[in-house]
Amino acid sequence: MSSFRKRVPSKQPKLPPGTKLSPHNGQVLVSTGVPSLDDVLGGGLPAGSICLVLADRRTGYSNMLLNYFMAQGLAAGHQVHLTSADTTPQDLLKAIPSWCPEVAQDAAVLEPPSPSPTASTATTTTPEAKMKIAWRYQNLPSMDVDHDQNRPVGPHASNLFCHSFDLLRPVRPKVLESANIDLFDLSAWRQHDLADPYEALFAHLCALIEEHGFSSLESGPAPAERNVLRIAIHALASPFWQGQNPNACVQFLHALKGLLRYSFSSCMITVPAHLYQTDGPHRSGFIRQLEHMCDAVVELESFAGSRSARPSASSLNCHGFFYIHKQPLLNSLVPSSSKLSIISGAQLSTNNLAFKQKRHKFVIETFHLPPEGGVNERRVEPPAAEKRSSERARGSGPHAASSLPAPLLDF
Repeated sequence: MSSFRKRVPSKQPKLPPGTKLSPHNGQVLVSTGVPSLDDVLGGGLPAGSICLVLADRRTGYSNMLLNYFMAQGLAAGHQVHLTSADTTPQDLLKAIPSWCPEVAQDAAVLEPPSPSPTASTATTTTPEAKMKIAWRYQNLPSMDVDHDQNRPVGPHASNLFCHSFDLLRPVRPKVLESANIDLFDLSAWRQHDLADPYEALFAHLCALIEEHGFSSLESGPAPAERNVLRIAIHALASPFWQGQNPNACVQFLHALKGLLRYSFSSCMITVPAHLYQTDGPHRSGFIRQLEHMCDAVVELESFAGSRSARPSASSLNCHGFFYIHKQPLLNSLVPSSSKLSIISGAQLSTNNLAFKQKRHKFVIETFHLPPEGGVNERRVEPPAAEKRSSERARGSGPHAASSLPAPLLDF
């Protein structure tokens, strides 16, 4: 009897909805909701990591990133946790943008159904009918990050890694009521004068991860029932966070990093870094400690709130600079964005990125200086010396005799 046995591939556990594996290190990635930010981070935010967003002054672009992060969680069916001490979490939820299936459903209610396309129109919308520039550019990577990140990984809409959102359409209240959202209002804790807010929040997150099966150390009831927890913390370390000791915030991030490392969860935190800014160009020591406790650190510097003299957003066609201070390094020695990013590429040391808020979406792109002199054509009258030299040059040519006036006849 032969001892040969057919090798059968082991049954792999299914990934949670709205996630994918990184081709660089096999890490489970979740989307931030912004395709260009996912590209800068190397495909997405790794599960079990913390992304710190240094907020901008006098503008709310950092809150927009937090809204995108929560909106992607609602669209993918993830559980969303929101903590805030400055404002009530209910007010922050009202600014979450809606995604494409919801927008399409609203448009179908307002507009009558369009007739079915004919065979002639259907053939013109095929990918083969699109115009091609040259055959040598077909194998190059696509620069359209939005379409590359939105490729579906399953038959359902919830399996999209990154949805498309519309900033002009906030999410409907019915969607918020049916979604799995956990709110933690620190203003209520402050009114009752209870324990330290950092300790109370950490205890709440520990119970949330252990009771709802988000911990990777414990086997779930079934591989298909795994889900992702998205933790959104608004304006951490603001004056409304009154800790019992000066190191309470750093200790909280240190404990939170160890808690999330072995769980199916990701966290995005916004910090008003301008409140701790010194007179020098470098960031304060407190902000450096917070950056050391996080896996990814990005900063938004808007032109409207910058202390230094910056040109207007209309002249540069963008609204501010986008800096990358730290890249996620989980299960690897080099960041995955050095090999997978299209926008930044291998130039991770040069921060040449800018962000722009368009009418319907928020994008991050490579910053380019405008052309010298502006984009409008300007006609400047040349000096008199240049006029005389040009006239002499025209008069010394081979056809100069024909251009001179004819002499008078002398009889």
